[in-house]
Amino acid sequence: MPINGYTPYYEGCKSLIISEENGRKHIGENPTGYQVTHYRVDGVIFVNETACDYILINEDESKKIAYLIELKGCRVDKAVEQLKATSDKLKTELKNYNLQFRIVTSSSPSNKSRTNGIKASSYKLMKIWEKNGQLKKGTRQIKESI
Repeated sequence: MPINGYTPYYEGCKSLIISEENGRKHIGENPTGYQVTHYRVDGVIFVNETACDYILINEDESKKIAYLIELKGCRVDKAVEQLKATSDKLKTELKNYNLQFRIVTSSSPSNKSRTNGIKASSYKLMKIWEKNGQLKKGTRQIKESI
């Protein structure tokens, strides 16, 4: 358990770990029964601060992956800011993990607002994460093997 002082939302080996809020969800499939730790971040670990909604950690020594999950309306730029803020604040606790970033929106932004509303810094960071294979975006749901 890398985030000392905080009780996980879930800790164990179950086959499905769901992060859900307002009709948006991330489903982590764990068919091999890896040890996972799941934290609610926004409002629990960080109160009244910019933070993502959940962190899902695959604790297996061969994996060591931390999924930072943001469940958002359609403001991808805000989601990127929240993910970055969380990774910065928990840099020490997550230093031994491969960071993966997940953004689940309730709707896709229109073509016009897809890039117009995104700050240059958020857009640049999002493109770096995409290039490095660290970012997945989905509308309403992302389901993946962890």
